[in-house]
Amino acid sequence: MVIDGQVVLHGTTLDTYPEDENFLALCEKTGKYPFVFINPRVFDIEERPAVWHKTNEPDDDYPALPIAIWGNNKCFEADADLDTGAVDCYCALELLTAKGVVNIHSKDVEYLSEHLSRTLCILSNLYGLN
Repeated sequence: MVIDGQVVLHGTTLDTYPEDENFLALCEKTGKYPFVFINPRVFDIEERPAVWHKTNEPDDDYPALPIAIWGNNKCFEADADLDTGAVDCYCALELLTAKGVVNIHSKDVEYLSEHLSRTLCILSNLYGLN
């Protein structure tokens, strides 16, 4: 993580990513939201075993991988169909909140978006930013 050109946090895996309270403290201390850089190889699914699931389109398959989403020392595990061309991955906010993986803070902002004709509630973190 970089703030004002200085590396403020780093690690060799995502296991070192700070928990919400530590991340909030960093943002409030600096008054800024850090740039987060992650080596894309962390997410290379081609290097991991995958099962391919058919979609409702002919000759269209998606890789499915078991995933674990961690936060607040809690874990949510599921099988996920992944679009290898997608830059984002979505999970239901209500599900992650119910499992205790995500906490909604007063400085979080919700907005609506749409994906595959479904309305999604997106949570953005605006820690310390105007």
